Amino acid sequence: MDRDEILSFLRGADDAGLFARAAEMAGAEVYLRGLVEFSNVCVHNCLYCGLRRDNRGLARYRMTGDEVVACAEQVAQAGIRTVVLQSGDDPAVSAESLCGIIRR
Repeated sequence: MDRDEILSFLRGADDAGLFARAAEMAGAEVYLRGLVEFSNVCVHNCLYCGLRRDNRGLARYRMTGDEVVACAEQVAQAGIRTVVLQSGDDPAVSAESLCGIIRR
């Protein structure tokens, strides 16, 4: 692939062509995942990560349960069957609250 073809794919000009090309290269089907990053708050300071605690240039946010569910519904309406929930290691998000969001 040349630079122009890659840029064209990244701009969404030919999704069908992108998926076909990916299937050729991988030799398998292409699966889309809907990523919902519900918090970018993190207590850790991993140097490789943009969410790290000491990154003062990052505007922090934490989505409510209702906001997470609404995003997941948008993903589903777009025809994407797998939703991935992602965040930093946010002490305000308990396993119990996350399980409640997943049940919804």
